[in-house]
Amino acid sequence: MVDFLGQELKIGDDVVYCRHNRTSASFTSLTKTKIIGFTNKMVKIENGSWGNVYPDRLIKITELNITNKK
Repeated sequence: MVDFLGQELKIGDDVVYCRHNRTSASFTSLTKTKIIGFTNKMVKIENGSWGNVYPDRLIKITELNITNKK
């Protein structure tokens, strides 16, 4: 399974995802979390208000992501 950028995902990876505000149709903030498992189509995350997130809504945090932050 791969994230929005096409990076391979595995259990234990740190990721960010758009947390959904359940009172509106918009996504409200980025949240950092950790992958704890997978379903057939979704990624199980550690501290999500949702238990699962589609992988194309995640970005894996890597050294490259952090050092190229502008």
